[in-house]
Amino acid sequence: MALEFRTIDRLGAGLVLVATALSVVYVLSSGVRIHARLASQEQQLQERRQAHAEARASLHKLQAALASADEGFAQLRDKIPESGHIGEFLEHLDGLMKERQIALTRLEPQAAAQENIFLRTPVRFACSGASSNLFRLVFDLETMDRVVTLESVQVKRASLNEPCEAEIQASLYERIPSAGPATTPAPLPPGG
Repeated sequence: MALEFRTIDRLGAGLVLVATALSVVYVLSSGVRIHARLASQEQQLQERRQAHAEARASLHKLQAALASADEGFAQLRDKIPESGHIGEFLEHLDGLMKERQIALTRLEPQAAAQENIFLRTPVRFACSGASSNLFRLVFDLETMDRVVTLESVQVKRASLNEPCEAEIQASLYERIPSAGPATTPAPLPPGG
């Protein structure tokens, strides 16, 4: 019987060793799985943080672009007055002509035509004076605070003893009052 107990002891000790080894392997594999899961979750968290930071940066860029566009629309709104303010342009034109010593010989406003939220009023006028003053007038018209597109400028002189004659065709733009402030960007008028 002594042999039998020894064999049983060996078998029991072997079973205890195998059970212990299996338990250690199970605990280690569980730890590795938990560690892998934590690493995966940490990676996902980092990716979410990165995406959030990129979204925040994009939002700031969009807000800056929107502020810039709002500023551009405000400037355009200032340059294109409400309908009925054509008299201000004519007064300004008269002041420029007096300043440049240019004589207005003809003024022909045409019928206004609607373009999007604008009214485009073609104006044709003729004037005479020194060529340098005429070209300064053209420059003044192109750089004034109001949107004016010069469609054609013809300067001619019959003889050297006479002043130059200029025929200018321009378009003035006015906002249509019923259109109100535009919520979406409208295309700029030609030359604006």
